[in-house]
Amino acid sequence: MAKISVLTAVFNAEKTLAVSIDSILAQSNQDFEFIIVDDGSKDSSSEVISTFKDARIIYLRNERNLGLSASLNRALNSAKGDYIARHDADDVSSPERLKLQSQFLDVNVEVGVVGAQMDVMDRYNHLIAQYPLPISHGLLAWLLFFDRSFAHPTVMMRKELLERVGGYDESLRVSQDHELWTRLVQLTRFANLPDTLVHYRSDFDGAGFLKTQQQFSNRMRSRQKLATELLGTKISSTQMRWMDTSQKDPCLLSLNQKQTVVNLILGLFEAYKNTGILRPEDESNVYPDFLMRLLQVGKCNDGTQTLHPAKPMTGIRWALRHPGKATQKLLKVGEYSPIKRSVKKTVKQIMEDGLSVIVLAHERENSLEKLLQSLLEQHSSRSPLELILFNNSAEVHLSSIGSGSLPKLIHQFSNCRIINSSYNWGTSARYAIATLASNENVLLLDDDLYLRDKHFVSEMAEAFHSLEPFDILSCWNELWIEWDEKTLKTVSLDFLTPGINEITLTDTVGPGIAMFNRRVLLETRVMDMAMQRNQSDAIVSDMGFPLTAALVHGSRCHYFPAWGKLAFHDQAYQGAIYQIPDRHRDLLALFKRLYKSGYGPVLSNIQKLPSADSERVRWAAETLVSKTYYW
Repeated sequence: MAKISVLTAVFNAEKTLAVSIDSILAQSNQDFEFIIVDDGSKDSSSEVISTFKDARIIYLRNERNLGLSASLNRALNSAKGDYIARHDADDVSSPERLKLQSQFLDVNVEVGVVGAQMDVMDRYNHLIAQYPLPISHGLLAWLLFFDRSFAHPTVMMRKELLERVGGYDESLRVSQDHELWTRLVQLTRFANLPDTLVHYRSDFDGAGFLKTQQQFSNRMRSRQKLATELLGTKISSTQMRWMDTSQKDPCLLSLNQKQTVVNLILGLFEAYKNTGILRPEDESNVYPDFLMRLLQVGKCNDGTQTLHPAKPMTGIRWALRHPGKATQKLLKVGEYSPIKRSVKKTVKQIMEDGLSVIVLAHERENSLEKLLQSLLEQHSSRSPLELILFNNSAEVHLSSIGSGSLPKLIHQFSNCRIINSSYNWGTSARYAIATLASNENVLLLDDDLYLRDKHFVSEMAEAFHSLEPFDILSCWNELWIEWDEKTLKTVSLDFLTPGINEITLTDTVGPGIAMFNRRVLLETRVMDMAMQRNQSDAIVSDMGFPLTAALVHGSRCHYFPAWGKLAFHDQAYQGAIYQIPDRHRDLLALFKRLYKSGYGPVLSNIQKLPSADSERVRWAAETLVSKTYYW
């Protein structure tokens, strides 16, 4: 008896069917039966099938078109294999597909459904898109409410599970796969292989728009049913539509609607944990997406919001206007309180407190590799250093498993978390990730630089510990030296500028090289500034973060002398944010708005500074080369 049953339903697929069948018959794992159901085709599909004289093919025919669900259930009733593999009549499976997926299910007995990555081809067999999908159970289960988890033509499932849930819902013509996942998620664990194992052909038929509408409607009903079962209370279709709307841009929801959505997302996350769908080891993979979606709700406009700060509100209504406050509540840290530091600690004691290094990566793998190597070589590497890698690209998958030099390098970090995103969140992602750090103090690093000095991290941590609790330390700073209604003149203090040997007060920092206490973020206006919905806004708001922290917390920005201690990699110019059109114009407009909101530049308060600090600020203002901007 064959171990694998491959199920294919055919309806008028004469042009693609032969190639599709060939791809299954050419599998490296030959231990399968191939059940093909002709669902009432009116073209020559049945003749194409009859040309294949292979004993493993089991041919069934419906006298009339019953639809995909009914056809697959008929094939399932005839199947003898322990594993059920789906395959569409117009798609091509790679030769290793059945082998890799069956081996995975053999080893991972808790997994009941395993899919794979998929390439999308046009009718001329040209690659038009790649469809990256999550690989971890946690995200696959969580995304049932928000996005696609599996590509149906790629999955292999355990037959006994399909039989337990009664197979496919025959009342559904489309999105029957999503409905099936919402039933199976309560019984088993999910996985996707990182390999691209199916080439999916996009047909662009004329019914596409109506089909998409029906798919959306069916998915909403499936999500509504699952949410109702998990929460033990009736969830309406309207509530599900609000939740879907909250994740789109633009988004228009009232405060009451946003309150409902926040409570729904919070309830679903807790229900997933309480029912065991999410285990403790799954939560770290899901939490960033969970947090991002809550912040998206907070960013929805209710039609009345303006750019100026809203009046204080209480309870959930206030939190919903300000995702920063929502973040604070969600992280269960309560109201932020002053951070107490000892009077003096040794470098060793400071590093023993722990530090979380957050690296924002985006398709610069050579540069990232050099940065990670330089981190491993740090003198403080024996201290409790936590590394969080946030991969901001769907085109690259970071992992500590694999034969390449980068996975081997990542594997050397004893405390490393990798978060692979299927969407480019821009620079705002690093702030959400910073709130998840295990340690209070965090160091943000971009993947376009590396550390040349083996004592850089420990020396920067020692300098940071000498500052006030909410201060920010960086190696890429600017000091405002003149400003009026029309212009802003600044000088730069950075690791490319020699001659600056002491910590110096500045107005702004480059967050790509910054150290601060993560609790700086856990306040409404600070997180509102840091987290923006679209990428271009996020790049500008990234630089507004320290000024907003100054307004809210009284934070001060300091330059850490780093001449010769850091360097840019050759890949630094690849996708550099300063190449984005109008970035400086938008950035200066933001600076002007914050200035008018009450931000006081360092030089405007220089008389209040200790003499040593004021001398260093004056030296920088008078000595360094200035730039003038028209804001």
